[in-house]
Amino acid sequence: MPEGVFLVRDGDGFTASVTVYAILVDAGHDVRPQPAESLPARVQGHFTAGKPTVDSVVVDTSSLYEWRDSGKQ
Repeated sequence: MPEGVFLVRDGDGFTASVTVYAILVDAGHDVRPQPAESLPARVQGHFTAGKPTVDSVVVDTSSLYEWRDSGKQ
């Protein structure tokens, strides 16, 4: 469920702030997945004949690098 949807100025576009849940698997070692990580994301799209179309999804993965560099694997 989106955390917020904001209509773009021209009236047919939208931007949504969402949370993506990713399950990380280290293929080089243990194959058991780690608990899901929640990552902030932004979805942009437009409406055609009243139906939404997603044009782009951008996920902020910076926390994954912080987790990796912290040695908590």
